[in-house]
Amino acid sequence: MAQHKVLTENCEDAWNESVAAGVTSVLDNADYKVGAGSAKISPDASVAAGVILATEVIGPVDLSDCETVKLWVKCSVDTELGDLQLLLDAHAQCASPEEALDIPALTAGTWSLCELALSDPTQLSAIISVGLKYVTDLGASDIWVDDVNGLILTPEFQRRALMAWYPTLNKYVPVTCTADGELVTEQAVSPTIYNVTMTNADQEYSQVLPAGTKKLAFHCRDGTAFRFAFETGKVAAPTAPYFTVRANAAVSEDHINAAALTLYFACGAAGKVVELVAWA
Repeated sequence: MAQHKVLTENCEDAWNESVAAGVTSVLDNADYKVGAGSAKISPDASVAAGVILATEVIGPVDLSDCETVKLWVKCSVDTELGDLQLLLDAHAQCASPEEALDIPALTAGTWSLCELALSDPTQLSAIISVGLKYVTDLGASDIWVDDVNGLILTPEFQRRALMAWYPTLNKYVPVTCTADGELVTEQAVSPTIYNVTMTNADQEYSQVLPAGTKKLAFHCRDGTAFRFAFETGKVAAPTAPYFTVRANAAVSEDHINAAALTLYFACGAAGKVVELVAWA
């Protein structure tokens, strides 16, 4: 699966929509993971458990298609799962959060890239406030947050709509866009040749193709017309849907990605041979 990011909060300024008493919220230009700064939130010893330390105005941001939120977090003290929570809210100052996401355990002084599962993304179509909740009293501490993003998980086939021109091939070929935005060609590199002998007339014969087949071509060795289908029971006594390869013709398919594929053949004349080559 690919991951498409939905920028939620870049943390390039201090979180100052609301700041609890006893908390300092500033932009840290010296300690950050992405961009030029991070949001640094520092509760002192007077801050009690359960307080929303700071919130920040965003968006509105639509996270309704996202499955998770990913962000960088660091704390000056060790924490356990759920000691801190990331809040997402369609109300100002995270007054009634749609999501309160437990931040995993953190090792003191170490940045952690945290991916947090959303419980009900359908409620997140217009998020206007993000916040940090102090679920457990950790004492006087510093907490840094950076680069908060929603993540949409995209099926592989939806990433194959791109074509790129390759001069060495003198044609456009499909490419895959990786999660990092890199375009990768899906070249077929492993050819396999099959000879499928149709010993008897009007009898079904089959050939399993390699997993990940990207290109295939086949014809009858002596040019005799024959039939093929993608499912059994269609070619012996011709039953739609099937495909007739006419005399002296061939079938060639390129730019496919078959996880599992079997071809079924039959011919009106006995002893004919299908010559097939598949590239994976």
